[in-house]
Amino acid sequence: MVYTTPENDELRVCFNVRSGIDDDMGDRAAQMALIRQSCEGLEWETPRFLAAMEAAPDFYLGLIAQVRMPGWSKGRVTLVGDAGYCPSPFTGQGATLSIVGAQVLASELARTPGDPAAALARYDARLRPFVDANQAIADLTRDPRFESDPDYYSQVVEPVMDKAKFAIELDGLG
Repeated sequence: MVYTTPENDELRVCFNVRSGIDDDMGDRAAQMALIRQSCEGLEWETPRFLAAMEAAPDFYLGLIAQVRMPGWSKGRVTLVGDAGYCPSPFTGQGATLSIVGAQVLASELARTPGDPAAALARYDARLRPFVDANQAIADLTRDPRFESDPDYYSQVVEPVMDKAKFAIELDGLG
């Protein structure tokens, strides 16, 4: 992934490394060696990005994990957005899930302001299929074809992403 900072004065580059990563990732030099090895043979701007990685003062290597929670509420407290249902950086749906989740939560609380437990149960029931569909996109990136089959993205991932984007109807909007 390549993107700019909000000030548009820096470029951020993220490499996805499928194997060889665990909780003990070694020191900075070992981490960079792992990235270089994983990106060996890649073209486009990859050699330039790898060279810039060496000089980057803010180099960071970390695991990307996805937590799928059975519920987002306990008592009168509920989670919204990435805190409850972050899909994956590969989906591009994080902000969408956050905004939709907030809208669904607000809508359900407004329906029964005197019964937050019922509102939170409806929030979970309405939002769950949408979240599940978007979180499932991350599973597709673990398929070996994601890296090896040039048609996998357009034939498998994109149709699933398109379906996931519209997996919910919002009050007054759909």
